[in-house]
Amino acid sequence: MIRIALTLLAAFWTATSSPAGAEALPERTVKAAYLYNFALFTEWPASSAQRATFEVCVAGLDTSDLAVEIIENKKLRDRTMVVRGISKPAETSGCDLLYINGMFNRSTALQMLKESSSQPTLTVTDSSEIPFKEVMILMHHENDRIGFDINTLTMKLAKLSFSSKMLRLAHKVI
Repeated sequence: MIRIALTLLAAFWTATSSPAGAEALPERTVKAAYLYNFALFTEWPASSAQRATFEVCVAGLDTSDLAVEIIENKKLRDRTMVVRGISKPAETSGCDLLYINGMFNRSTALQMLKESSSQPTLTVTDSSEIPFKEVMILMHHENDRIGFDINTLTMKLAKLSFSSKMLRLAHKVI
């Protein structure tokens, strides 16, 4: 597991700090690495850790549009990561991490976030259409790199906590 984490951290750092002119990783690979690292540096309540699988739910993309091979079947604290595509709010049940793509329908996305707000679900989006107050992590482009902002208020409501390392890497923390 340490080797996987180091590989993904290398992808994360390469994607966010490559010098100009260096060959960048495909965005789908970078986003998958981000999702893995967000999960790695988040603590869930003990009740969530009892399940054998760690459910990564993807809304707004065919799962092939995200480099799911990077995270599918990987271990995260003795749990096996499983990626599934979802399109309806009721499908958020059981999601440990909910990623909503920026191209997804805004009103359905907001319904999904409302549905998942009563669960310990890490919510991530790259949509500028979704209010930041509704998600925990907002990924964005900045100078040809992907960065992220963290909303600790939403995180606390879901009874999750982020490591100090992740908080330091964020561009903005509220």
